[in-house]
This record gives sequence, structure tokens and C-alpha cells, in this order.
Amino acid sequence: MPRETQQQTPQRTPRRRRPTVKLLAALAAALIGATGLIAGPVAPPAQAASSLDQSSTRFTTPGSYIPVTSGPLRQTFTAGRTGAIDRIAIAFDRYNPQPEVRAEIVTLVDGSFVGGQTLGFATFPAVGANSSPDDLRTVTLEQPAPVTAETQYGILLRSDATAWVRLTTGYDRGSLPAYEEEWSLGFETYVDDAMQAPGLLGGDSRFFFNQFGFAAFISTGSHRPTVTLDGSPPPGMISTSGPGYITFEGTPTEVGSYPITLTVSNGIGPAVTRTVTLTVAPVPPSRPLGLRLVSLPDGKVTASWDPPSSNGGVAIAEYRLMVLPGVGCTTAELSCTFDGTRLTRGSNYPASLTANNSAGDSEPSYGTLLYTTAPSAVRGFSAYPGNQSVELVWNAPTSNGGAPITEYVLERRSDGGPWGRIGEYPATARKLIAVGLDNGTAYDFRIAARNGPQGLGPWAEASATPAEAPGAPTGVTAQSGDARATVSWQAPSDGGSPITEHRIRHRPLDGGDPDGDWRLTRVLSPDLSEFEFSDLTNGITYEFQVSAVNRAGTGPWSQSVFTVPAGAPIAPMLDSVAPDDRSVHLRWTPPRSDNGSEITGYRVEQRTAGGDWTTAAAGVDLDLGLGSSTAEVTGLDNGTEYEFRVRAINAIGTGAASNTLGATPRTLPGSPRLVDASPGDRRITVGWRAPESDGGAEIESYRLILTRLSGSDSPVTHIVPANARSYTFTDLVNGASYRIEIAARNAAGDGAAASTAALTPRTSPDAPEDLRALPGDREVSLSWAEPSSTGGSPITGYSIRFRIVGAPAWGEAQELDRGLTASVGGLDNGTAYEFQVAAVNTVGTGAWSAPVATTPFVFEPRITGPDGGPLEGRTLRRGDRVALRGDHLPAGAAVVVEMRSDPVELGRAVVGADGSVEMPMSIPADAAYGDHELVAALADAGGPVPSVSIPFSVAARPVTPGPEPGPGPEPGGGDPDPRGPGSDDSDATPAPEETGATPAPGDAGAQPAPHPLPSTGGGAGIGLAAAAALLLLGGAGSWWAARRTSTGGRRRR
Repeated sequence: MPRETQQQTPQRTPRRRRPTVKLLAALAAALIGATGLIAGPVAPPAQAASSLDQSSTRFTTPGSYIPVTSGPLRQTFTAGRTGAIDRIAIAFDRYNPQPEVRAEIVTLVDGSFVGGQTLGFATFPAVGANSSPDDLRTVTLEQPAPVTAETQYGILLRSDATAWVRLTTGYDRGSLPAYEEEWSLGFETYVDDAMQAPGLLGGDSRFFFNQFGFAAFISTGSHRPTVTLDGSPPPGMISTSGPGYITFEGTPTEVGSYPITLTVSNGIGPAVTRTVTLTVAPVPPSRPLGLRLVSLPDGKVTASWDPPSSNGGVAIAEYRLMVLPGVGCTTAELSCTFDGTRLTRGSNYPASLTANNSAGDSEPSYGTLLYTTAPSAVRGFSAYPGNQSVELVWNAPTSNGGAPITEYVLERRSDGGPWGRIGEYPATARKLIAVGLDNGTAYDFRIAARNGPQGLGPWAEASATPAEAPGAPTGVTAQSGDARATVSWQAPSDGGSPITEHRIRHRPLDGGDPDGDWRLTRVLSPDLSEFEFSDLTNGITYEFQVSAVNRAGTGPWSQSVFTVPAGAPIAPMLDSVAPDDRSVHLRWTPPRSDNGSEITGYRVEQRTAGGDWTTAAAGVDLDLGLGSSTAEVTGLDNGTEYEFRVRAINAIGTGAASNTLGATPRTLPGSPRLVDASPGDRRITVGWRAPESDGGAEIESYRLILTRLSGSDSPVTHIVPANARSYTFTDLVNGASYRIEIAARNAAGDGAAASTAALTPRTSPDAPEDLRALPGDREVSLSWAEPSSTGGSPITGYSIRFRIVGAPAWGEAQELDRGLTASVGGLDNGTAYEFQVAAVNTVGTGAWSAPVATTPFVFEPRITGPDGGPLEGRTLRRGDRVALRGDHLPAGAAVVVEMRSDPVELGRAVVGADGSVEMPMSIPADAAYGDHELVAALADAGGPVPSVSIPFSVAARPVTPGPEPGPGPEPGGGDPDPRGPGSDDSDATPAPEETGATPAPGDAGAQPAPHPLPSTGGGAGIGLAAAAALLLLGGAGSWWAARRTSTGGRRRR
């Protein structure tokens, strides 16, 4: 069983066994193992083989027991031939109690247990520990299971507890002779009670070279067989025979295949033979020994080692050495050399070495490489000849090869002869003088550095010829100039070696110090005979000396020469140029040095911008005298831009020019030209043009002065830019008088001012106040109060405008005189209008007042009697209905109707939003007989409105004679009708109706009239009432009887 499968499967480890392997061949009657070998006249082994499928090798792992629970546990196998399985054998863990296990052999459906049919079954009873001599238990199926060759079947194992088993199967041989035997081969390997290798059933065995191994053929069954061996085990192994087994043990020492033939006989039937091949396979070699690594001077690395103690049974194919990826070697030899230039000198590197054969790689051997090379060449090796000597100088190599420099080796030769050793010098040496040489003889020298491990590095060479130093130069002179001096000389004798350079030294002698520090200058061209010194200080005495140099050294210095550099004065500093009227004033600072020669004067130069420089204009002293620092240049043109500079003069000449400054002569500008001056609301705006003359200098700004002509306010000054052409003074007092003065300013100052006349700020007036509107018939009367402010200008009139309420635009304004009232006619009665008024002054129309709304109308209601005709002059009865209708009235106004002489309110109503009102009313039941007036008044209409009066009269109804009066009112009857028999309800006071009219006085909810109507007199009414009362009393009895009959006793409300 593969190792990973074993790790995943719970197993029980058998009890300790002797660390050996038994090869057993056994008879298992009617039991076919994994190989199914059959003795006697049965099918050949290839046809009779039946084996557990390898898809689940856990059942075929010797020494491994698999837990069986109610799961169940499933295993497939393939029938080797057609027949019937009558027994099944299971290896149990006999060292522990085992519960009852049920086994079934089933068919498979497409390789799955799902839907399979049970072919046969058997039950293994529960047993205790150590109840059998070995672990294999066999039971007979309660019903043999028929199987077909080369067909796959399944085995199911179930247990209510947990059993630990291994599995094999067997066939019923049917008509086969009973003495025939079947046997199986298998291996189990144990070392120190731990399983080392999976068992194999009926196959060949594999061992490994030089490793301890053993194998056993296991035998089971009731007839213990005899096993004999034909053949020899692998070299290094021995075979031991016992009852029913043969054991191979030992350590294989040679690789190869070793076939052996086993003969098995149990004395019942013919013996059976089986050939098994025992194969000894090679293993990887052991690790190489003694790895040695040495770096070489040329950057290569050599490595060597000893062979491994074991080659694993086969020849070693190659060795692999690696220091870094890509740095190392692969070889079959015991040494190699490889390139180490990728390595860093002086660094330690770990190296690994493995040996390889056909079985694989060995474990690596390790070593350490200290990578070093020979040093690089010495740097800067030079030879300087002297008198019978040569000075040698050098620097250390760029690389020490990874190991410290231990010494330098010097050699020499003359005239191309052989090299001779000068000596070895310590690593700190950097210079050597070779003496005792012959002047005029050419010598070659070479030097190499040595480090410890690698030896000498490459040679560096230099050559020199000893000679004398040259003599002193002659004819030395020094010619001074401006901060410079030119030194010239004649070359001396060269002393036998060509002159390679001249050396000049100089020093300043200021302060009288003859021992001042020399400054050395090397003139490297030997053919030059003069040299110019620059950057000297004018006015200081300098001393110069010259010497010659050849390879032998430096000759003596020449005699000294002296000179004093001098030059024209340096430039003064021009500080300022001040323009004036046709002139300019200059001021400068003299030069800080006269440059070695005393200053004798100055020269002023001028030019127009971009022109050529000339001396200053006529009238200017060209040499202004020593110490002068100012000058005036006259005769210039105002408005023309000039540039100026100054030069100092001494005995050497005219010095450098100063810095340049420009100026434009000029005078004051002219007066600005006024364009307009406009007063406004608390402001005055003044405009102007630039002066005709700017005075020769650009206008810089304008100065404006505002002065109030009354009061004690101080003048106010404002400065505006040169490009301004107007300015507005704000926050002024409307109605006050002001004057404004304007002056132009340039670099010369303020010019003459231009002045305005007196100006008065003003604005349009405020809105009129307390606007009122009184409606009339097709007209509205307006009145208002003057605005709180006239805007600084007298009011000249008013403007009125109006529109229908809700209209988007106002109508055209109407201009009026200074009055505070106006009447607007031609309006539509019943239409709501809104009105505004604005005051007008010389500035214009001011703000409009807040709008006031009203509705023009005429109060002419239509008052009708009971028949709908006009009421005027009509005679009515008590209880008759009358009505008032009106339209085009102000919405929300109140209409109150009274009947007079004694004022009695008949009703009141509010005019609707459409301007109409309708009031149904009734003549009161107690109205006096006689003449009356019905008076209609309109209140809350925006002003007093005349009332409307309509005359009418109230008369009693005619009396009709009736029956004699009865004995009196019936019991429970109501009051008799005072109108007498035959009367109806026409004179009764009607119940209030939902007409919108206000209830009459005395009714519930009645309100007093806001404007009591005047009385019309009541004398006639009183007389008529008295007569009516007598008449009613006379006929009361008959009227009451009739009343009860006609009304059923209903009382008047």
C-alpha cells in the first residue's frame, strides 16, 4: 500500500514480533489468494487468477488492519475465472477481541455499489483475544456467490462495533478433485516491530543495494506445506528454511536480478512450482569526501575531492560542484577547474558537491572557498632622474587580490640588458631613490606587488637617465602693465639633460618685508622664454626669479628683477542723475583705487537713449578737478531721455566708465482741461482731459481737491492714476454747494489747477406718504402727503398711475401739478383698482408710494315686492316678502336694511367676491299699519355712501264675517290667531331663511347695525296699530276656532 494511503487509514500495529521475515507457502483449501495459483488439472495460473482491485490497497497491506463498523466497509475485486465463491477468509487482529462481522458479496452497477444485488453472505462470529493460532479466519457462505471471469464484484463488511481486519477471497472448485490445493504468495516486512515496506502478493521482491532487507512468503491453511528452493539468493543475503516457509535475510552487496524457483507440496496433490525474481536495485551514492577549494592567481578556482565510501551499487556517473548559480563544474573526475571572475575577491563562499549515479544524487558535501587572486599592477610608478640617482615613486594597486599586500619587488636594467633584483620593500613603502648610477645612462625599472596566497602581480615599468641640474637663466627682465607683469629670460645650460620646464617665483614687497612668501609658477613648455603674470595688484612692487628644470632636478634661481604694475583708474560709481528744467545734476562716488597712479580728473559722457556716447554738452568742464563728485549738464531738451556715465583720469590714461543712469529733463505740466462736472445723488462726477503739455515728463497722477462752499468742512484731496479721466466724489450732502480743483503731477511736481463752478448734489424725491383712495361712481378720489425728502431739489409736481388689481403692468402715468389730491375717473364700477403716486423734481420722478387698492361703485340696489315688482309705493301686508339685489359693489362691504318709522332692521349681508349681494326679507308680523320707508345702507365701503330709501305702506288684511264665537278655546288648544277667522299665515313672521341676510333684531344671532339709520317718524304707525288691535280683539274667538281647524293647533314661531 502506498505510504500516503497508510497515513490516511487508521491502523492497528501488531504485537511485537521477532525482527525477521518468513516466506511461507501454504495450502488454503478452497481459498484463492491474490495470485490464485492452482495445482493439478485446473486452469493455468493466468486464467485462474483472482485478486483484490488495487483501487483500495488497504486490504492488501500486510500488518495493517482496517476498522469495520456499520459504515459499511467496501472493497472491489475481479474474478479470475467463472465459478462460485463458497468461502471467504478475513485476517483479524487476533491479539484483541473482535465483534461479529457480516460479509456480503454483491454485484456492481457501473462500478458503483449503489443498486447492487447480494450474491452471497456469511457471518464471522465474535471471538476473544488470542482465540486462534493466527489472524486468518475462514467461514463458508450461507449461499455460494456465482461469479464470472474478468468481472468486477464488491465485498461489504459491517459490524455493530469496531473490528480490525484484512481481506482475501476463495472459490468453490466444483467438480475439482478434493486433494487439489491452492496457495498464495505474499511478503511482510518487519524491523523492530515497525512495518518497513508494503507486502506484495504473488509478485517479485525488490531489495536495495547495501541495505538490510528480508522477505517472507506467508502460508495459511490446515495442511502445512513443504517449501523447497531452487536458486541462490542475492550476494550478501542468506536463506533459511523452516516448516512451511523460507526466509531471506542479509545485506545485498551486488545489484542485479536473481530468479529463484519455489516448489510447494503438502503431500495431498501434485507439487506446485513458482518462479520469483529477487531484484537488488542500486541506491544513490554516499556523499563525496574531502572537498578542497583553492583560488588561482588568474581568477580561476581549482577543486578536488575523494570518492564516496559507497557508490550505491553502480558506477558514479558524475560529480556536481556549485559555488554560486552558474559558478562551479560538472565532471566524472575527482577534480576540476572553473572560472571565478564573477566572485568578489577576499570573500568566503560556501560550496556544495554531490555525486550522481543511475539511482540519483547523493547527499551534498560542503566546503568553503576563500576567493583570492594576485594583486593588480602598481599604480603611478614613475622614475625621476637625479645626479647619479633616480627617484622611484608609486601607489598601491587598485586591487590586492583579496589578500593583504605583503611586499613590493623592485628590479632594474640598463641599456636594455637583463633585469636585476633591487630588493623587496614593505607594503607601506611608496618611494625609493636608486643611487650610484651613471649620468647619461638610460635605466629601466619595474615593480610588482605580492600578496600571501597568490604571489606577484603584474609588473609596472618606468625609465630614467641620471643627469645634472641646469644652470641659472640669464637676462631676466620684468615689464609692468595694468595688474600684470611680463617676465622674460634666456635659457641656461641644460646640464646634460634637456630642460623640461622653467620655474618662476614672485612675491609682493609691500610693507618692506624682503622675506615674504614666494609663489611658484611652473612654465611647462621648455621653449618659452617669457611669461605674463596677471591678477597682480596695481601700485605694489613685485620681485621675480627664474630657474630651469631637467630630469636631474631644478637649477639655481636667477638674479631678482622688480616692477610695479599700474593702470588707468577703475570706474567710479554713478550714484544719481537728477533731471531739472533743460538740465541734469549728476553725483558719483570716486573709484576706491587709483589703480597705481594718482587720479587727475573726470570726464562726463552723455548720449540720447540708444545713441553714441559723446562728451557732455557745451558749458561743462571736461576735467572737473580732483575730488569732484558732482556736475551739472545743461543745454538739454526737456522731454528727451538721456543716459550719462563718468570716467576717472590718471597718468596712465582714462579709466573705465562708471555704471549708466538715465534721466529726462522736464518742467511742471500744464493745467488739465475740464470736460464736464455732473452732480448726482450725494455725489459729483468730474471729467477732464490731459494737459496740452506734460512738461517733458510723463504725467504720474492727478490731484483733485473738493471744497464745500458753505459750512466748516475741510477740503478733501484725492490722488488718481495718470490714466484716469474722471472721478466721482461720494457721500456728499444733497443741496450743498461744492467746488472741485484738478492739477496734473509729473516728476517735477504739480502743475496749475483747473477749477469747476459751484456744484450742488441732488436726487429724485422720496415716495409720497399716506396715500388714500376714496371710491365713487366710476371714479376714485386720491389724497396724499408730501415726501419726507425732496432729494435736494424742489418738488415740481406729482405723477399718478393705476392698474386693475392683479394686472401685470401699470398704466401710463399722469402728470399733475404740486397739489396733494387728485380724482381718477372713467373707471368701471365693481372693478378693483390699485393706485400709486410719485413726486417729481428737476432730477426726475422719485420713488412710487406703496400701492393703495379700492373699487369704484354706485349704490343703487333693486328692491322688489312679493310679486317681484318695484317696491316703491306699494302696500304690503305683514309677512310679505321683499328682496334687495345689488351688483358692482366693493367686495366685503356690508349692506344693512331697515324698515322705518321706528327703525326695525330687516336684515344685513356682506357683498360677495363677485361684487354682488342678494337679501330676501319679510315684513315683520308686528309691523305697524301705515306708511313706511325701507332704508338700505352700505357700510365698510372705504368711505361714506348715501343710503337708499324706498317708500311703501303696510295695511291690514280685509276682515271676513264668520260664525259666532264658540264657548272658548278647547282644552289643550293654543292661543287664538289675532287675525281672526279665515286668516292664513301670510301675515305671520316667516322663519328665517338661508338667504345670506342678517337676522332681524330679536332673532337669535342678531347683530346691531354698525351705522344706525335715521328715524323717519312713527306717529301714523302708532294710530294704525291701535285700530288694528281693536279689530283683532273683536274677532278673536272665531279666529282661534278657525286657527285650530286649519293648523291643527300649530303655534307661530
